[in-house]
Amino acid sequence: MLGTPAYMAPERLDGSLVCGPESDVYSLGALAYRLLSGRLPFEGSITAIITGHLVQMPPHLAALVPATPTVLANLVMRALAKDPATRPTARELAEAFAAAASEAPAARESVGMAAAGPE
Repeated sequence: MLGTPAYMAPERLDGSLVCGPESDVYSLGALAYRLLSGRLPFEGSITAIITGHLVQMPPHLAALVPATPTVLANLVMRALAKDPATRPTARELAEAFAAAASEAPAARESVGMAAAGPE
């Protein structure tokens, strides 16, 4: 296994030989989940984390951080889909992140997306 289990797509963990851009979208979804919620999608022992990625869905992002824009929360959850074919494209994720970042500073701060500098 090569990578950080906390962010690895199921197809990278189950021995599948076919991994593509969808695997990267899953990893980006796991990273976005952590950035927006303050927690990993799956926590615990390495076995618990791997099992989570393979067979469970994490708590919905909107349930953890209700201020998260619905479109963004749903897209992050779609990025964490077990079936690579049902994940959004990298472009869809980028557009959703850009839209969320362009909201008012108070809205960004409420979902953990504080501005990096002066507006």
